[in-house]
Amino acid sequence: MEIIKDLTGNNYPVIQKYMVYSAAADIVKGALVEAPIEEEVERGAVCLIGTAAGPVDVVGLVTQLHDYSVDGEFTYNGTLTTKTNRPEIDVDVRPNAIYRAQLQEATTLTIYNDSDTVGVDITTADTTQDTDMLNGGYFYDDATEQFRYIEDHDGNSSWILNTATTTAITNAQNRGVVIVPSRLYGAGTTQGATLNSTKSGLFIEGNETVLWLRVCDIWIQRNSRAPLERINVGIHDACAVSSAKLFVDFVISDHFFK
Repeated sequence: MEIIKDLTGNNYPVIQKYMVYSAAADIVKGALVEAPIEEEVERGAVCLIGTAAGPVDVVGLVTQLHDYSVDGEFTYNGTLTTKTNRPEIDVDVRPNAIYRAQLQEATTLTIYNDSDTVGVDITTADTTQDTDMLNGGYFYDDATEQFRYIEDHDGNSSWILNTATTTAITNAQNRGVVIVPSRLYGAGTTQGATLNSTKSGLFIEGNETVLWLRVCDIWIQRNSRAPLERINVGIHDACAVSSAKLFVDFVISDHFFK
């Protein structure tokens, strides 16, 4: 994840140093960190996002790797004169930052053509948000290399595509599915935006109730040598792709400094 611009128009990093608590693990460059709640022992130090589906009090973006094996972590009841008990990390704290994250594969979502045949009807075996929440979005199946516009989200598990699949997405191909939200996504009552395990990437999945981001823009890189293209339904629905990558630009609603 990276910060690409700022809503204020001044795209300058605002770097602050904070003690860091990492739960005995590394924190990768580009991860989001938050302020701990009052009851937690790491109070006063930033820590990885605790609830990936609903980040709150986001402090900002880590701009360097925190190597736990080398630097240790903040220990509230340790010997504070020991360097590895009080390490600091650089965090870009801009509350109006626009973040860019690569969209990751949905981790548990099962998706397939109805009756496992070519067509415009897609079914998921999982609850995927409220009716209409994915209207205007897209999905990409890397098993069949198909990218499709979601014309209608009929219910929790039923989508209508604008263009029929040319290869059936069968229940056996329930891997590598990336759900792409629409621009301006995040204004409804529920959303499925969830951080990945390192808190440096994003995927859309599930029926989450915390509205913690707003999507500014969505992008596709059709193959490894292609430039990023702003997704436009008239251009990209059913376009040719090969090992495509998808990206989303978003702002964070629940920021500690807002």
